Amino acid sequence: MKFHVKTLSALPALLVGAGLAGTTFAAQSDVLGVSVTAGVKQSDNRDLIDEGKKEDQLTWYVAPTVRIRKEIADLLQLDASYSPVYTHYEDVLPGNEKDKWEHTVRANLAYMLSPLTLLKVKENYWWSGQKDYFYGDEYDYDPTRDDRLDNDYYQNRLNVSVKQELTEGGDYVKVGGRWRIKRYDDDERAATNDEDEYGARVEYMHVYSETFACGVFADYTSWDRESASDVDLGVDYLTVGVQAQLDVSGDGDHLLYGEAGWTHVWYEADDLDDQDSPAVKAELRLFQQQDTQLFAGVRYGRDFSNVYPFSSQEDLAGYASIRQYFGEDRRFSANASVELRKRTYDAKDDVDPAAAGAYSGDYDRDSVYVRLNAKYAVTDWLSVGAFYTYEDIDSDVGASYKENVFGANGTVTLF
Repeated sequence: MKFHVKTLSALPALLVGAGLAGTTFAAQSDVLGVSVTAGVKQSDNRDLIDEGKKEDQLTWYVAPTVRIRKEIADLLQLDASYSPVYTHYEDVLPGNEKDKWEHTVRANLAYMLSPLTLLKVKENYWWSGQKDYFYGDEYDYDPTRDDRLDNDYYQNRLNVSVKQELTEGGDYVKVGGRWRIKRYDDDERAATNDEDEYGARVEYMHVYSETFACGVFADYTSWDRESASDVDLGVDYLTVGVQAQLDVSGDGDHLLYGEAGWTHVWYEADDLDDQDSPAVKAELRLFQQQDTQLFAGVRYGRDFSNVYPFSSQEDLAGYASIRQYFGEDRRFSANASVELRKRTYDAKDDVDPAAAGAYSGDYDRDSVYVRLNAKYAVTDWLSVGAFYTYEDIDSDVGASYKENVFGANGTVTLF
């Protein structure tokens, strides 16, 4: 464990957390909550393989959570939490560890700098302590030989935005920035997996009425992944376009949102030509105060790649999530979510010729993800739940597999 590296990596989360905690305690009316969640889940495809002998795996986990929530009139909203998660795996592959720890720090702050100016800060730090070792099909495992790869890594995300209303309840300008890093402990892993991403978005909305607003936006992203060879994987892209929002009910609970623009992409690799692509998104949002809540949308565009060694990908996705509350006390709820994605990679346009090698033509990576879950609040301090997930990956690059996972959990709120 590289303790000093881990300590430095945690700085953004710790600083934000300390600042938020200080604000809370300064207000002298903090709300502290402690809960513990324990659960079990069963997978029918432990190794996420397409062919060969699939193995089941049973997993147990315990996750205590410490949470601070605070609201001060209309000036401050704070939600910060820390959760260390212990997980135990049954029937692991030879060389894999049966136990792991994960640590998550989350902090969300909304603060009214003035009656017309709103600041939002969102911080998410995650660290995995699991060591997974992949040897390949022809590898002969030898526990006395120490040539395993350390899969420890952390990821940090920070989003900051400022919304300035030009008139109360009227036109506004919003400026935001985002930053994400991913870092592996092991040098060999880091050489092809470390990532850096940062971006900024500026938008202006003209409010025509209580139900309709439209405007323009510009969104920039810079992304890079480490490469162990002379392969350039970095990519930058800028999207400019128009956006509109229709508040169907006029109460903020039923919204139709859409945006359309054009993306220009340029690459770190000198031999890759710039690309241009349309970018569209449409979403329906049914928010709080309803027994039925819905979020659904579709998007299309070009962004950085999820698959090594490609730099960019064409992405088409459809997604929906619906939650239903039952009974006057709303103690029982059920949720269903689905996402369909089709990602396309072109060896001519999306990968550095230095890494093209065996790649030629187009490649697809299609995925289907479904999650069903139910939750019941037995008492004010005890809730239980069950879930099912299904994932189907059909890929020309990387692994293809299908996995079914069943699980159950319970949460005890101590205070």
